[in-house]
Amino acid sequence: MGLFSALDIGKSALAAQAAALQVAGNNVANAATPGYSRQRVNFEPIDSARHGQAFTGLGVGMRGVRRIVDLAVEQRLAEVTSRLGALSASQRVLQRVEASFNALSDQALPHQLSAFFSAAQELSRAPGNVAARRVFLERAQGAAQGFNQIAEGLASSRRLAGDELRAGAADASRLLSEVAALNEGITRLEIGGTAAGQANDLRDKRGQKLQELAQLLDFRAVEQRNGSLDIISAGQMLVRGATAFGLKVEDGPEGSLRLALAEGGQTLAPAGGSLGALLQAHGQTLPRFARELDRLARGFIEAANAAHAQGAPAGGFSTAQSRPFAAAHALSDIPVVVSGLAQQTSSLGGYLVDPALRGYPASAGGSPTAFVGARVLMTSGARAGEFALIREYDPALGRIGFEPPLGGIAAGDTFQITSLDSPLKHGSFELVVANRAAGSEERFAISLDLDQRPTPPATNDTTLAQLVDDINGQLRARLGAGAPLVARVTPDMRLEIASGSPDVSFRFENDSSGFIAASGLNALFAGQHASNIAVEGRLQADPLRLSAGLQPQDNSAALQMAAVQHWQFQPGVTLEQYFEGMAAALGVQGAEARELAENQEVLVQAAKAERETISGVNIDEEAVSMMTHQRAFQAAARFVSIVDQLMATLMQSI
Repeated sequence: MGLFSALDIGKSALAAQAAALQVAGNNVANAATPGYSRQRVNFEPIDSARHGQAFTGLGVGMRGVRRIVDLAVEQRLAEVTSRLGALSASQRVLQRVEASFNALSDQALPHQLSAFFSAAQELSRAPGNVAARRVFLERAQGAAQGFNQIAEGLASSRRLAGDELRAGAADASRLLSEVAALNEGITRLEIGGTAAGQANDLRDKRGQKLQELAQLLDFRAVEQRNGSLDIISAGQMLVRGATAFGLKVEDGPEGSLRLALAEGGQTLAPAGGSLGALLQAHGQTLPRFARELDRLARGFIEAANAAHAQGAPAGGFSTAQSRPFAAAHALSDIPVVVSGLAQQTSSLGGYLVDPALRGYPASAGGSPTAFVGARVLMTSGARAGEFALIREYDPALGRIGFEPPLGGIAAGDTFQITSLDSPLKHGSFELVVANRAAGSEERFAISLDLDQRPTPPATNDTTLAQLVDDINGQLRARLGAGAPLVARVTPDMRLEIASGSPDVSFRFENDSSGFIAASGLNALFAGQHASNIAVEGRLQADPLRLSAGLQPQDNSAALQMAAVQHWQFQPGVTLEQYFEGMAAALGVQGAEARELAENQEVLVQAAKAERETISGVNIDEEAVSMMTHQRAFQAAARFVSIVDQLMATLMQSI
């Protein structure tokens, strides 16, 4: 070994320690940089050489600068961050729903329903008092608005969840593109994995992007030999090498949203992250609350209308007009209600098949447009009380297609094809005609043949035209050809019964079919959902049309409307109790979501602390490292100086 070799050893030592000092300084400089992983120089001895009978070392070499990371800890941090993102999003949604229910406020729905029932009691004490009628109608409108406000709050929460979902998908697409770009930079700098440590800063940036992505969705990162990371979520490849597959939000069934790949359109259903929670909230949680609220509103509407229909306006009706019975097809020879029993269904495609509907109605020749424009009302099963619009009818199969699909319908569920807001039953009602001048009353029994699931072809159910003919036929038979009362079908497909004499009025009694309330001939509320329930406009315009009883001082209908307060919406559960149960369950879910989010935040902080312990910069440790390398550098410099002196001595002696 010569002096020149010794100089090379000193030179390598100086270079190595200088590099180590630079790395330590860079660590200190980035001590507060988010996502930065501390670095260390990898030293190794240079292969020794033979000198006589011995082998001596040739100095120190550097095999790059490595990041101090634990991939298992990084993955664990991503997992707990993803879970926190999901819980935080769920908590936000539930907080908004709680605000919509506003259960503890004086304006909450239970208070408004209680005020309605109290007003009904007051009306029963003074059924002919106009002021009591106005107060009752105001309270009825207040109860309707209570439903409206909650429904609007739920709809607003769902719209906001959709907006957050779209924004989150855009953020995720941006992060995926950035990860792909960083993959490309890493593979280029590290020459396909053969020059490890050349892209440490890019790897730190990529790690930071992955932690941001974890807040949005759960994923699995797989590192390839060339240094790039493949990102997989819910079985879908989101990043492969330098290629990113962006995300988009599409419309789904029943107003839901679907997260999909921007290219190819494959559905992505993340289980975690805010995107996963928002998808569940938008497609399941919020619609479930809305369905429960609509179910409660429909029960209230039907019960209140049925009670109201047991009375009549002060002095009876001079004119009564129903709601429209048909939509686009406008065929009065279609039965008022067509009952059916689903034998084959498709919730996804949105159709029902009942052989009883084949070739129906016969008088319409089985026209493919016979039912188009009307509605399907489910009367049993998981979606009982919900409507869907008929978009097609196949008379050969007895198949009706509808929108929205109404998931959850099963074979055996019953339904009605109807234009009304509530179901009808096979039964009858009485039309009572009063002649004040003659001091007489005449009663007419009007039957509605609405057999449940008739045998095909079902041509015996009562049509709107038959109903009009039945009413007019009975009136003419008993009151003569010039009967002062006449029924007709208006051009917009409403049933209208009108008196042609100021002395003649009429009312309805003993309705076993539910027709009077459902058709709107004598209803308190219009609408079929929490979002559109409202007091009938004719009652608001004229409080005397309110039905408190059958006679001017009769309070039977008012008492029945007050009794709705104790009507069992479900066995042993009143309307108010059901809503309070909904609000209580919501409160429990909200409290659980807050607690889970708080607990998950603790886990995230613990995972961050663990990562910081491994990858974070410790200033004291770096100070010790710098002192160590400083001493080593000084020693190497002293070594070079000694070798230099030896060489000078050698040269002087020659």
